Amino acid sequence: MKKRFLVMILLALAFLMTGCAQEGYIGDETPSNGQTEMTTTSTRKIIYTVDMGIKAKKLVPLYDDLISRLNEDEWIESDQLGYESGELVLRIKTTRLAAFTDQLRDDFEVTHFRRTSRDVSIQYYDNATRIESLEAEQARLITLYAEANLYDQIEINKRLSQIETELRNLNNENNQTDQWIEYSVVRIRLNASAPYDTLTFPEKIRQAFDQGIDAFTGLIEFIILALITLLPFVLGFGPIVVGIIFLNRRSYQKRMKKRETK
Repeated sequence: MKKRFLVMILLALAFLMTGCAQEGYIGDETPSNGQTEMTTTSTRKIIYTVDMGIKAKKLVPLYDDLISRLNEDEWIESDQLGYESGELVLRIKTTRLAAFTDQLRDDFEVTHFRRTSRDVSIQYYDNATRIESLEAEQARLITLYAEANLYDQIEINKRLSQIETELRNLNNENNQTDQWIEYSVVRIRLNASAPYDTLTFPEKIRQAFDQGIDAFTGLIEFIILALITLLPFVLGFGPIVVGIIFLNRRSYQKRMKKRETK
């Protein structure tokens, strides 16, 4: 009886702790006094993002140069390249982010540069505290399970399932945050200063052909859309016009017959 009473108390406390944890701080809000000690400058979790623009005469050599500057553990998150403009999104190790961007600013014509930071320390450490609490509760419930009766075992299993789900979500969230912290996003917008002049003759022919195809396709699309737009009017007024023509023709035929009779 005492063990069952102890199990019920633990379960009740678990639900109360869940409610309290949901009232924690998120994002960049100001922490309480207790949390301020936890998130000192050396332990802060900060996500950095860089947005910059680079101009060059020709984009392909610029693109290849930027890619060659990546380390083995860094990667391209997305890329897009055209004749006149493009975009390259890189994931750069945060420990060398400043050196990487400073080198780009020295080597190329940078049209704009913006670096932002987002402090996620409060949410991160709230999650970590909640994980420790859940793991302690999980260990205690597993210990009680072996000596509990059938009813209490069912209740313990329900709570253990809830704990496993919450632990998985919290660990996934913090793991993802760790990745964003360790590798910063560098978004580079590429622009060509003289895209047509730097093209070779075969490239100019290809560009002219592509533009012709695009123009022809646009014309066909315009004609089809125009016909579809006029279709309701044709269907609505078509029978009326046909009826008028039919009546006029029939009236003409009657007049001709009268003349022939006379």
